[in-house]
Amino acid sequence: MLDPMQAWQLIGKGVVEEDVPVWEHFKRGSRHTIQPLIELPNGQVIWGAALVERAKRIWLGAISDGYMPADYPWPTIRKAVGQLKTELEKALEDRAYEVCARAIPYVIKGIDFKRRFPKQHFPDVGDYDVLTYRPEKNLWLTIECKYNQPVFCLKDTRRLRDRIFGRGSERGQLSKIQRRREFLIENVEQIRTLLGWPAPGDRPFSLTELYVSKEMHFWLRFPPYEVPTHFVQIDTLDAWLSSKAAPNDIVDGTS
Repeated sequence: MLDPMQAWQLIGKGVVEEDVPVWEHFKRGSRHTIQPLIELPNGQVIWGAALVERAKRIWLGAISDGYMPADYPWPTIRKAVGQLKTELEKALEDRAYEVCARAIPYVIKGIDFKRRFPKQHFPDVGDYDVLTYRPEKNLWLTIECKYNQPVFCLKDTRRLRDRIFGRGSERGQLSKIQRRREFLIENVEQIRTLLGWPAPGDRPFSLTELYVSKEMHFWLRFPPYEVPTHFVQIDTLDAWLSSKAAPNDIVDGTS
């Protein structure tokens, strides 16, 4: 039910705003597009079929992406939707692993070396969503799978940019990828031995990083600064690997 007294208020703020811009959509809980029922002074409720259908599509679309259409303070529902987002993120990792396992002989997913090998006293750099190795070429491939919130307006693309690439001294998601990159380079031989993978051929060490997501956005195609990471949509991961490698090879990190 649309509450007209809250149409000019943002969720979490008890003041009437002079303006509620479109980029505040997540805090605009009283939007006719997601609350299509209107109560008249006599208690009757009016609605339009087309608007209700649109509201249904917005709610289903947002929740199927693992997010609420607005920042409603509903703990039980938020928990359920958050669980759905976790399942979607896990499915993204599983899919990336399956694609790599078809082309690369040594693949492991979701490995945290600090927890997997506590006696080695490794630093905490988080887990590798997918880690692969081709010994005859001494080629390593790391994949970071990220399920980001879909953008709603132009300002959301900037927010996504800051979340991924950081802002100012903060490096965002890429800072974690950088720590894992440095950890792998420093401990590659120890890691290979612990995993029981064969010794490399007579080739120099090479590393390729992939950032795999459900959708490609502007800042993934045009990063704000140069990074060694490749950004790939999950639906095109198989094709990306094929285009960068011969049938018995994998992309060289220096290419």
